[in-house]
Amino acid sequence: MTIAETIKSVGARLTMGEDDVRALLEQDHEEVQDLLRDLVEGEQGRSRSQMLEMLKTKLTAHSRAEEKVVYDALIRARAKSDVRVLAEEGYVEHGTVDDLLARVSRLQPGTDLWRAHMKVIRELVEAHISEEENQTFAQLGDLFSREELVAMGKDFLRNKARVLTLQSPKAQRSVKRVVAAQRARKNASRVSAKKTSKTKGKASPARRAQGVAARGKAKTRSTGRGSR
Repeated sequence: MTIAETIKSVGARLTMGEDDVRALLEQDHEEVQDLLRDLVEGEQGRSRSQMLEMLKTKLTAHSRAEEKVVYDALIRARAKSDVRVLAEEGYVEHGTVDDLLARVSRLQPGTDLWRAHMKVIRELVEAHISEEENQTFAQLGDLFSREELVAMGKDFLRNKARVLTLQSPKAQRSVKRVVAAQRARKNASRVSAKKTSKTKGKASPARRAQGVAARGKAKTRSTGRGSR
């Protein structure tokens, strides 16, 4: 990335509101990266199939909505050819990930070939996200007003919701199961943290007994010295 592009990228982040389409894209990116990390680095188990189904569902909805609302807008914009090429590259990268997800879905989860596919998918997606959150976000800030970016954000959410409703019932059930499991793990970690905090704040019965005994001995020694 050039110095000018870096400056544009920083400026884009400083002016990005919560309802800006870029903020919505970034939120999706974080969710996808969390899923990819769990799939590649997490423990093996039956839940991997459900997590992969959730990844496909989220990425498909995100990609189709982004292509229609963001990439097409960049291609139509009266901008330099490199901006239009950037949008076309996004289409190509989305297509490559779609193909790899279709291939890995036919493999047995946890095998060496399955893990190899998942690592490549993760590398491609993370590189795509990095380029998008820098170069593409900067171009969006250059070419469109604050009001236009907010309107694009609303269109993005509408298109994403439409794609999600077209997903198969099986995919929707898998997504719900994974979301429920993730929430359960988070709640369990919060409860565990609270219990640990309470345990630290209270002495154990054995330690309390030791403390009482020590205070009793100290009092006896003090009384003995006083009687002399």
